[in-house]
Amino acid sequence: MDSHEHVVVFVALVIAAAYQASSLQRRCLARCRGPLSRIFHGWREGTSGAFRMGVDNGVWCVGCCIGLVVALLVLGAMSVLWMALFFVAVTLEKTAPFGTSLSRVLVPSLAAGALIWAL
Repeated sequence: MDSHEHVVVFVALVIAAAYQASSLQRRCLARCRGPLSRIFHGWREGTSGAFRMGVDNGVWCVGCCIGLVVALLVLGAMSVLWMALFFVAVTLEKTAPFGTSLSRVLVPSLAAGALIWAL
């Protein structure tokens, strides 16, 4: 890897760690983990209503894991192992009972990964 690629990976990991630590990510994760309540309380009739509900749900879900996706784009391009690890992290964060706690563990892990990568 040349020096530019190292910088890109470092920056992506720092951005991912910062986003994982943000209140926006926690708010999006809370909404993404409970889509059933949005269906009951935000029901819209017809095809256009179903489309709107799907877009709303998609926006919350993208918001909860965009930081991890940024890191995945730079690391996953290099290794199937990284792709699998990020897949497991995103899946557990969104579905497991301990998902919100996992989110807090990912912040120092991503930050440490950025520091290790910088060395």
